[in-house]
Amino acid sequence: MTGETFSAARAQELGLVNKVVPHLDLMPAAFDLARRILIHSPVAVASILTAVARGINLSIAEGLLVEAEQFARLLPTADLREGLCAWIERRQPTYDGSWTHITRPAEARGASRRLDRAAGSGK
Repeated sequence: MTGETFSAARAQELGLVNKVVPHLDLMPAAFDLARRILIHSPVAVASILTAVARGINLSIAEGLLVEAEQFARLLPTADLREGLCAWIERRQPTYDGSWTHITRPAEARGASRRLDRAAGSGK
């Protein structure tokens, strides 16, 4: 906010960056981070990115609503069920990345489209 510059180490202290690495280690570190993200459900990752992008300039209350909306979109997905089952069974999950509802795919697609239209219109 002051416009003052600061080091990468200070940025890490402030929580603005996850990790500081030497320039030569940048790409291996980036690929390592990408691999760690890719083991998770693509549906969940997409929802997290959507919540962050839509909620970045909102109040806490509005941001929490965006987060709740994204979580609600995940509830009927096979990926959520797979993640919970894998956790209960103490095994690695296998995600298919589908937004498909477990028992009523057409209903889930319609609900998803309605949420997208509402988000696009600012409602």
